[in-house]
Amino acid sequence: MNYTHTHVQLRLLISNLNNSQFLIRSTREKLEKTQYYFTKCSL
Repeated sequence: MNYTHTHVQLRLLISNLNNSQFLIRSTREKLEKTQYYFTKCSL
């Protein structure tokens, strides 16, 4: 395994991590909105 190959894999891994962080954040926001909506409705 040469250096450039490792470097490319690292960059891919980092971008994947960024993507999943973004997904987690947006999912959490959706969940919070849903929770807020249900709390409002149940009052």
